[in-house]
Amino acid sequence: DRVHVIPHGADHQEFFSADNEKRRDGFQILFVGFLGESKGADLLPSIFQRVAFDIPNAFLTIVGDGPLRMRLDSEFEKLGLTKRVTMCGLTPPPQTAEIMRQSHLLLLPTNLEGFGMVLVEAMMSGLVPVASRLRGITDQIVDNTETGFLVTPGDVDGFAEAIKTIHKDENLFRALSQKARTVAVEKFSLYNMIARYEELFREPDDRQNTRKRSRPGWYAEAAIPFLQKKLK
Repeated sequence: DRVHVIPHGADHQEFFSADNEKRRDGFQILFVGFLGESKGADLLPSIFQRVAFDIPNAFLTIVGDGPLRMRLDSEFEKLGLTKRVTMCGLTPPPQTAEIMRQSHLLLLPTNLEGFGMVLVEAMMSGLVPVASRLRGITDQIVDNTETGFLVTPGDVDGFAEAIKTIHKDENLFRALSQKARTVAVEKFSLYNMIARYEELFREPDDRQNTRKRSRPGWYAEAAIPFLQKKLK
């Protein structure tokens, strides 16, 4: 009861949703992040190949840089997808926000995530996230089938099928987009984060009245949950 969890906040005045009718032509898929295997960037060509085969008007925009950039360029060229893929490199936040407002879906096949700020920013911008299910991280941001889709990390077919499911049902896309935007603003706005910190700082300082534990007491307190888990 002395632990408070306050998520990172994003500025919903910078990351906001445009009218879906004003998004770019075609079905715009966006990846934002480090171009390395830790973020699943190596899976982008395989995923998009499967999507592009069934969705002729699908396009992929990649924002970010990293060691896989040249390899990705080469693989998209071999697959004949160069004209449907845009590599933007590193972009400042205002430009990234604008690209998000022109996109429909955020693809994040990551294997490693600290919090997933890009998920929050994309959801605020009205994108539907299709992301790896990382327990305690991405599943704390995205509610599967309610605000987006969560897929087992590394499951190329799973990511492709989730994207195709969203594309073929316009009503589903609109419902997910609206819900994602609402949840992101309510739970992860910068103002919400600040308000929660201010509320925490207003709590009375009761440290002088808190009984101090001896070193054995600390060890015992730490050991009890560990032993309870082992006994289960």
